[in-house]
Amino acid sequence: MHSGVACVTKDIVLGSIHHYDWAQIGGAINHPEAGKIVDMSEAVRNELKIPDAYLKIYPVSGYGNGDILNQVLEFEKPDAILHYTDPRFWIWFYQMEHEVRTKIPIFYNNIWDDLPDPMWNELYYRSCDLILAISKQTYGINKRMLPDYKDWQIKYIPHGINPKRFFPIHKQNNKFRDFEHKFKLDKYKFKVL
Repeated sequence: MHSGVACVTKDIVLGSIHHYDWAQIGGAINHPEAGKIVDMSEAVRNELKIPDAYLKIYPVSGYGNGDILNQVLEFEKPDAILHYTDPRFWIWFYQMEHEVRTKIPIFYNNIWDDLPDPMWNELYYRSCDLILAISKQTYGINKRMLPDYKDWQIKYIPHGINPKRFFPIHKQNNKFRDFEHKFKLDKYKFKVL
């Protein structure tokens, strides 16, 4: 899919697949492939030239549920779970965190850049073994909210931008020039695209 979360997920997975095998519960609103298992291993091996790449996607509508998680845990036997986005989307997951954490750790790729500190998220954060803050502001919030956490439990891992997806477009680019003419943008001196 093409949401911001999907794009970031793709960057995380493809950027680390030479180190890790990945099984992903891929959620979307009314996912067109919900209930299937999509094995992307061969495609990733061919595209990235990583001979042992392993990537399976379990499409679901929404953010999943305990049943699909238990099925994936049983079938894939992962070493850890990495999840992200607003923790309120994961209430079902946090309700089973004790069951999950008796077997494997939970990692949370976290962003919360607004003040005041989201004290209402504290129990969600404490349901995770490792908090990965994607901005310095989030890191500060996490440290203030979880002062008893050790340094290894909260890490600052900057959120990057994939230069293959976001890059300056040069005026010589015909696609850009055609876009300008089509929408009559070429008459403006200042443009935001």
